Amino acid sequence: MDIISYIALCIPPLIAIIFYGYLVLRNNKRFGFLLIKSYFAGVIAPLVLIISLILGKLSGLNTLTHLYDILLYTFIFLGFGSELGKFLVFRFYILPKAEVDTPIHSMAFFVMMALGFTTVTALLFVFDLFNNNIPYPRNMYLLLAAPSNIIFAVVMGFFVGMSKFIESKLSYALFGLLTASFFNGLFKFCLITHDFKMLNIFAFGAALVVMVLIIKAINYRP
Repeated sequence: MDIISYIALCIPPLIAIIFYGYLVLRNNKRFGFLLIKSYFAGVIAPLVLIISLILGKLSGLNTLTHLYDILLYTFIFLGFGSELGKFLVFRFYILPKAEVDTPIHSMAFFVMMALGFTTVTALLFVFDLFNNNIPYPRNMYLLLAAPSNIIFAVVMGFFVGMSKFIESKLSYALFGLLTASFFNGLFKFCLITHDFKMLNIFAFGAALVVMVLIIKAINYRP
């Protein structure tokens, strides 16, 4: 492995440790215990992505020979496949916990889970265990894996978290899943097509969305 691979593998757990320390100081040990469980729950979530990539390979779309193939593969098998695993684990394991008592806490637990997810997927990518030959710019993908998954986590964490406190539970939860999947697919599409101008626009737009959602989550009172 080269130095970029070592750095990329260290980034998600390092962010998780810093994030954990900060949130435990602001909350309590019980809150911290769920943060740890969220991280390790994220380690399980890539199983759905692996299944999705196998299906993508069987469909033949992973050859990425046409724009149509690239769009379907990035948004369905990569984007939706990545976010569905996180959604299922969070919705049915983390969200029902008493500690998830506000949307901002939901976002915090989802970010921690996304860091566990990123730790495993980065490891699989470095050792080419996906065996799908996805033409990412390797170093760029590895270095952007953690921040991009944090963005997706904030988006889905907000909407899935909100579904716990409002009547339209299913619609909010599904909207969060589809929005995060779209963001994930667009990010992967930019990398595969090497469209870095679109990637910059995506990064700027995603940052604005994340800021708005964080502000709304902080100000929301169940």
